[in-house]
Amino acid sequence: MSAETPATPPASAEPAGGRSTRYPWGWRGFAAALLLLRTAMLVLSCSPGTLRVGDEPFYDQLARSLLAGDGYARHGAPTVYRPPGWPLTLAAIYRVAGDDRRVVVAVQGLFDAGTILLCGWLAGRLFASRTAGAVGFLLALVWPPFFRESRYLQTEPMFTFLATAVLAAFARFAERPRPRLAFGVGVVAGLGALVRPTGVLVLQSLVLGWLIQTRHRLRAQVAPLAAMLLGLGLVLAPWTLRNWEAFHVFIPLSIGAGEQFYTGVALETEGRWDLDRWATIRGDALDRERHRVGHPLDAIEQDRALMRAGIEVWKTAPWPSTVISIKRFWRLCFLPLSGDDRPWLRVGFLLVLAALYGVALPSGARGLRDPTGPLGFAGVLLIATLAFSLASSFFYTNSRYFESVRPMLLVLAAGPIAGWIDARLAGRTIPA
Repeated sequence: MSAETPATPPASAEPAGGRSTRYPWGWRGFAAALLLLRTAMLVLSCSPGTLRVGDEPFYDQLARSLLAGDGYARHGAPTVYRPPGWPLTLAAIYRVAGDDRRVVVAVQGLFDAGTILLCGWLAGRLFASRTAGAVGFLLALVWPPFFRESRYLQTEPMFTFLATAVLAAFARFAERPRPRLAFGVGVVAGLGALVRPTGVLVLQSLVLGWLIQTRHRLRAQVAPLAAMLLGLGLVLAPWTLRNWEAFHVFIPLSIGAGEQFYTGVALETEGRWDLDRWATIRGDALDRERHRVGHPLDAIEQDRALMRAGIEVWKTAPWPSTVISIKRFWRLCFLPLSGDDRPWLRVGFLLVLAALYGVALPSGARGLRDPTGPLGFAGVLLIATLAFSLASSFFYTNSRYFESVRPMLLVLAAGPIAGWIDARLAGRTIPA
């Protein structure tokens, strides 16, 4: 993975078998038809009169405030509780096409289409195989959580697309670590962070994997990393300046980490999200902080108070907190998001994940053993997946927040599955 020797063959390279990785136009048309069919199914699966749930009202209010000329505000007051990427996009959709839920879901389907295409492109490029590209495409096409989240007016499809775009951009950069490519990676990661703060965590996880893979050439990576940081900073600068003007505090992304952290460590709920009980837990913590400081708390003080409350839980109950953190990691990475207790769904989801991990982990391990070989980037993806899951498990309590990096797993799994398919097809070939 040096500047001299690409870690991954370019898209036009010939695999060992001599077949081109480019797809015939007929296959491209078939893929486009599948994406259009999937988007149509998304639109038909929702109703324009569906009540907004979860964070949907929050984003809807921000979008309407922007359209009304009231700025990035909620209930008439400026807010920094969410980054502006999705509310700005939602406002643009409302402006151009109206606020019918089906129109927004159609746009969500387009974000999914981008994720699916990038998964296919990355798998094909990593394994230098048309079959692997097709498998990566199909795995993302039929992955149920992607379809589920696209039916809501929330950040998941847009963020997953941008997170996958960071993977693709980083793959190009890892082949030839030039400052220009690094700058582009930073820009894409910045756009993702403006949709959800963990966009920065996606980038950090990839950088960690890349630095481990290139550990013998650390001095040569200073310039590319500086260019990457510059691209990220330039994208986040306008939002950061707005927050400074509005709140006189340096906030490059958003607040809310304190509340997320305390939610995941609360002993009363064992780190689970429980709306009814959480309202009381949160209120008690903020009442204690108001009593301590002797004045009403603004939004930033509230979030900091909740972060301190979560840290205090760890200090006073380290062993129960450790057990809860293990359970939280399990829920984040291995359980489907569902409001109902359906054992068949949990078991089925776990079995599918076990199968995917079973074929994906060897690919990543091969990349770790031979970091300069054609599968070197697979090692980066394996490290990044582990780093992201461990870091995000301290803040998130369900699998919705892990699905944004699920493309890493799907891409790693595509190669071995494609190899099995090619071997089966070759076994049926009758020699001349």
